[in-house]
Amino acid sequence: MSEKNTTEILFFRPFLKKIILLFLFAFSGLHLFFYLLFHPHKRHAEHPMAEEEKFFSSTFGRIHYVTKGTGRPLLLIHDATVGESHKEWQRAIHALSKHYTVYALDLLGFGDSDKPKMTYSAYLYVQVIRHFVLQVIQQKTYVAASGLSSSFVLLAQKFDANLFDKMILISPPNLTHKQNLPVNKDRWVKMLFESSTIGTALYAFFASKSSLRNHLQTKIYHPLSKPKSSKSFRLLVNRLHRDAYKGVNAKYPYASLRAHYLNTALLPTLKEITVPIHMIWGEKNTRNTLRNLFDYEQSNRNISYTIFENTKSLPHLENPKAFDTVCQLFFLPNA
Repeated sequence: MSEKNTTEILFFRPFLKKIILLFLFAFSGLHLFFYLLFHPHKRHAEHPMAEEEKFFSSTFGRIHYVTKGTGRPLLLIHDATVGESHKEWQRAIHALSKHYTVYALDLLGFGDSDKPKMTYSAYLYVQVIRHFVLQVIQQKTYVAASGLSSSFVLLAQKFDANLFDKMILISPPNLTHKQNLPVNKDRWVKMLFESSTIGTALYAFFASKSSLRNHLQTKIYHPLSKPKSSKSFRLLVNRLHRDAYKGVNAKYPYASLRAHYLNTALLPTLKEITVPIHMIWGEKNTRNTLRNLFDYEQSNRNISYTIFENTKSLPHLENPKAFDTVCQLFFLPNA
């Protein structure tokens, strides 16, 4: 081969590579353009607007919360039991965010919020909730709370009537909780559950997957509403177990719970609430029976209610579609 031909080949090869690369880039760009042009709905369905995670600095520590949607504000507050967090509302957040600006927080000591070593009480959570509404939401808001947190919401409204427009309370504590307020012996119970050895072991037992599974199967989910697939039920247990161990001080809220520090006298508070209240109850709730619902109704004329058939203590999780419907109807501006 002549020297001239060799030079031409050496020159031609890198030139050919550049042509091929330019062709590949152009083809890829055109392919992406036409895909986005002809598949817009599919693209949005696969990538819905995500929840925005934020932190609020309260007097007692950082409070984690998520927000999503536009419209009137709606605050969601989870129950104060082992492993709970804003994820209790995970299924509801997506549906409700189509109509409201949804805020779902992790109470102090739960989820991704701070977990200081301290005594947790109903009045502590009242301050956290009040400060969150005033400093983050910055206007009157709708609110939905479940379990023990329902009492925190009622107390907060009693101390500041400008917090909530309407409230949905799901299986709130019975009105005789006054009988279970902390006494002297409960201080020893709290110290036991906070101790480094016995307390840690007790918390590990009650936060174990087997305990959480048994709790859900026997006391929470009614058999007819239990998640259809064993996989979804297993994911729920795993979620509670995982969140129960977020932070080295996760046992402290539980110690206060076991020592009755989260209880409060609800009846005097309830009589002072003037905003509309809608209560949701599970028909088969044996831990907190319908008798307690009717006690609430007789104590405040602003209370309405819905009873979900074939559900127990967490009707909003057992029948999420019915819960979304109740929210839409109750939170209508003129309802």
